[in-house]
Amino acid sequence: KPSYVNGNRVNITATVTDGANRISGAAATLTLVTASGLNVTSTKTTDSNGIAKFQYKISSSRDGIGTYTATVTGSKTGYTSGSGSATFAVTK
Repeated sequence: KPSYVNGNRVNITATVTDGANRISGAAATLTLVTASGLNVTSTKTTDSNGIAKFQYKISSSRDGIGTYTATVTGSKTGYTSGSGSATFAVTK
């Protein structure tokens, strides 16, 4: 898994699909749980390719050192909502 240090920017890219096709105009909500247990939430709308991009700047003193979990949930009227998660480490 990727690792980062204090001051790094983490780029999180989510693609929302219906299982086969990418969905534009969907709400993509990121919930990031830091090593210290802080919950950070951000919502973006997917572009014409079904992609939403998020960025988070690491502050080790605020967020802690250890494993962070990023979960993105995609939703749009007429579709079943779904989510996916990934983890990364902050080492200093």
